[in-house]
Amino acid sequence: MATEQTPPTPVRLPDDLKKDLKAAAEANDRSLNGEIVNRLRSTFKGKRSRQPSANPPSPDTLEERSDERQRTAKFVPDVK
Repeated sequence: MATEQTPPTPVRLPDDLKKDLKAAAEANDRSLNGEIVNRLRSTFKGKRSRQPSANPPSPDTLEERSDERQRTAKFVPDVK
């Protein structure tokens, strides 16, 4: 009996993002697809999935959280 495969979902990624994802996949001993799936799933669970050694300490104060948001805001598109 053949196993059912999920149909491909083509996604265009900027070259720099793809390079970073490939490096993370290798570091986490995953395929590129596995890395992308893991990261997407973790966003829906409300947490990030990273290797403990690569996980920076979470911001403790409102000021640190605000700084973190400002640093990451350039990576999130404006949704209107």
